[in-house]
Amino acid sequence: MQMVRTCWIILLICCPLAFAIPAAAVEPLSLTWSTILGGSEADYAHEVQQTSDGGYIVAGYTLSNDGDVGRNHGLEDIWVVKLDGAGKPVWNATLGGSDRDFAYAVQQTSDGGYVVAGSTRSNDGDVGFNHGLEDSWVVKLDGAGRKVWNVTLGGSDYDFAYAVQQTSDGGYVVAGSTRSNDGDIGRNHGGFDSWVVKLDGAGKLVWNTTFGGSKDDYTHPVQQTSDGGYVVAGSTGSDDGDVGPNHSLGRYWILKLDGAGKLVWNTTFGGSRSEAPSAVQQTSDGGFIVAGFTGSNDGDVGFNHGLYDLWVVKLDGAGQKVWNATLGGSDLDGASAVQQTSDGGYVVAGSTRSNDGDVGFNHGLEDSWVVKLDGAGQKVWNVTLGGSKNDEATAVRQTSDGGYIVAGSTGSNDGDVRSNHGSADYYVVKLAGDGSTPVAGHSLPLVLVVAIIVGAVTLVYSRDKKRSQ
Repeated sequence: MQMVRTCWIILLICCPLAFAIPAAAVEPLSLTWSTILGGSEADYAHEVQQTSDGGYIVAGYTLSNDGDVGRNHGLEDIWVVKLDGAGKPVWNATLGGSDRDFAYAVQQTSDGGYVVAGSTRSNDGDVGFNHGLEDSWVVKLDGAGRKVWNVTLGGSDYDFAYAVQQTSDGGYVVAGSTRSNDGDIGRNHGGFDSWVVKLDGAGKLVWNTTFGGSKDDYTHPVQQTSDGGYVVAGSTGSDDGDVGPNHSLGRYWILKLDGAGKLVWNTTFGGSRSEAPSAVQQTSDGGFIVAGFTGSNDGDVGFNHGLYDLWVVKLDGAGQKVWNATLGGSDLDGASAVQQTSDGGYVVAGSTRSNDGDVGFNHGLEDSWVVKLDGAGQKVWNVTLGGSKNDEATAVRQTSDGGYIVAGSTGSNDGDVRSNHGSADYYVVKLAGDGSTPVAGHSLPLVLVVAIIVGAVTLVYSRDKKRSQ
């Protein structure tokens, strides 16, 4: 009788374990490989893409002239690195002049080469001509990293290119910001304006257009949409001109253009503090996904974990908000990249200084942070990467094997970072596809609960049998 009572107690305790412990997310199976590239100075990667041969192309900028870099034209240079499928360098190319040159975007082109976009203050070396102060700079490379052509775009003030994409007609669309009102620009609304440029396949200017109000307005990402137009994301501090009412320090600003660069619609999202998007993509349902950061806890945001949060907003095809998600902890968190994944969810990359909330663990200072969301914006898993210094993820792409390639920079030489050449290095990480490794908070599988019950009952039965003997 005693054994029966004991078994019932075990059943009452153990059975709810299958249901009471909240389910948590699956995490990536493993860090497949990581590559650290650079020299003795600062090197920052901004974009990565898987290439048609299964390798990867990475672009950013470097101050180094040693180590993996080799040559520097002066101050910062654009630095493009080709990796094989295992993360080993195949070739690298530095591009620039005697002043400061930066790359923020790279894409493989249909001819097997690459297009790179950024900015330059040089007027010599690989650049040749500068309109004044800083120009947008677009460079076409062949498949071996050799320059085919380059073009500088701008006026007498500051002009930047943050994004480039080859378009369906074989040309290119470039997005950035400008403070000029002369040269290639024509019109400026006030302060910095959002600036979109269309080039033909040889880099010749087809059209360009500026959008904004009387204050500073910035553009970061651009993508050609399925209707032949373009979607552009940026931030705005204006409340007039092309923007309309704005009651915050800065807001998400999404613009839909037609194929000739004419404004179709634009919309702003945010709260009473500042927000800025870093990435936008058209989604399979014809809508858009936008990612960046927010400091607000009101308005369109609703909730903030502390200081700045990573903020993801899903829009429909007309620019209306479908849902939004804030993710983070009590410190600084933000997103630099987003991509829809093959399962209809989203992968987001950025950085975090938090070690609580949605983050959970931090290696020290700032970590690279990769988050997987489902199609409704709910967190599936997240992983922090880095060491005891500052680490940041600026780009992420799902790879053909279902894993993820992440690029950014690291100042660490411990933790997940096996070595560091200087103050900051390119940091490229390959993650395996989604797995089911149990983490804290996972529900216990039913088979495990049954095993616990059977084991406990057997133990009690054996004990009572011995006593009866």
